[in-house]
Amino acid sequence: MNNLNNMYVSRLALLILAILVVNFALYSQDVDSDFSDSAQKQYRMNYFLAGASYFMPSESRFTDIYGNGVQFEGLLSINLWKELDIWIGGSYFKKKGELSFTKEETSVQIIPIGGGLQYRFPLGNFSPYLGLGAYYYMFKETNPVKDTNDEKLGYVARLGGILRITNSLVFNFHADYTYCEIEPENVKINIGGICAGLSLGILF
Repeated sequence: MNNLNNMYVSRLALLILAILVVNFALYSQDVDSDFSDSAQKQYRMNYFLAGASYFMPSESRFTDIYGNGVQFEGLLSINLWKELDIWIGGSYFKKKGELSFTKEETSVQIIPIGGGLQYRFPLGNFSPYLGLGAYYYMFKETNPVKDTNDEKLGYVARLGGILRITNSLVFNFHADYTYCEIEPENVKINIGGICAGLSLGILF
C-alpha cells in the first residue's frame, strides 16, 4: 500500500512539474498586451492567494508525536513601490497524535497570523520573490494529561514565485522557514519549521 501511495504521489508531482514547465514556457515568451500597457502595470501586482502547504516542523519532540502534515493558508499582497510588496497572511494546522509514554490521543492546533515585506524579480509574467516577516502564533494542545495554550511572536523567511496566468489569475508556489519558540512546562520548543506550498490567486 505504501509503495502504491508513493507511486501516485510521484506521478502527481511529475504532473504538477510538467504543468509548471509548460505554463512558464508559454507565458514567459510573450507578455500579453494587456499586461504591458505601461511599466507601472508590470510593477503593480495586488492579489489574494488561497492554498495549502506541507508543514515539516523543525523540533523532533514535536514530530515524534505529530509528524508532518498539511496546513491551509491565505495571503493578501499589496504593491507598495515598484517591485516591493507588503503582505499579510496566515495558516491553520491541526493534527492528532499519540503521547510518547501513555499512548493516549493528543491533538495540536497552530495558527500563525502576520505579515511582512517581499521583493519581486519580474521575468515577463513570472516573478520570483524573496520575503521576510513576523507571525503571531496561537498554539493549543489538548490531551487527557493537560491542555496547553500559548501565544508568541515568531518569524518567517519566504522564497517563491508568482506566475501570472491571465488578466485576473495567478499561480503561486513557495517555501517558508518559520521560527517560534514557546515554553510550556518550562521547556522551550520551536513550533516553526519548513513548509512548501501551492496556491491560486486573484489579481485586483
